Amino acid sequence: MSTLVELSEAWGAAMWRASWQGGIAAAAVWAVCWLAPSMPARFQSWLWRLVAMKFAIVLLWAAPVAVPLLPAVEVPMMVHVTQASPDRPVMPSEPAIAHESSGVALPWLIALIVYAVVVAWFGMRIMVSFREAARLRNTCRPSENKVLLVQLHAVAKKFGLRVPPRLLEANGDGSPMLIGIVRPAIVFPTTMLTRLGVAERE
Repeated sequence: MSTLVELSEAWGAAMWRASWQGGIAAAAVWAVCWLAPSMPARFQSWLWRLVAMKFAIVLLWAAPVAVPLLPAVEVPMMVHVTQASPDRPVMPSEPAIAHESSGVALPWLIALIVYAVVVAWFGMRIMVSFREAARLRNTCRPSENKVLLVQLHAVAKKFGLRVPPRLLEANGDGSPMLIGIVRPAIVFPTTMLTRLGVAERE
């Protein structure tokens, strides 16, 4: 039980640290993007990725690195001694302190359990989405439409992308989507390509 209490207290401190430090980082990146709207999209994307990494690193780094600036000074401990009587012996106060600490840490422990369940649930959904995206990508074929490829390079140049994403075509109807992180690709349904004009495709 003491291990769970210590874990919940450390997690609570990490959550608070991640919230205010990540919030400052997000506000700073938002201000930079607002003040410099002409910044290339890839730079803005990486700035927001760094903000997400900031949240994750601060949250997972449960104990900050302690850097002592001054030598430790020994402080004499004040011990309050009471006169014990045969009928009323002196009882140590440690159990009461431990009980009080456990009561304070109980809400953090409950929040930690709820947080772990929610993270596990969304983690499973993300893994399922990754598998579905990979399955969709395997069923697509690279586009050989020269008009589309020229249009893709022109749009990528507007956004400041040196390497445009791949253009894939999928059978059926639907909406275009962007999949992939390391190797992003735009998936276009074939039926949509036939009914859209040049400006609509752009």
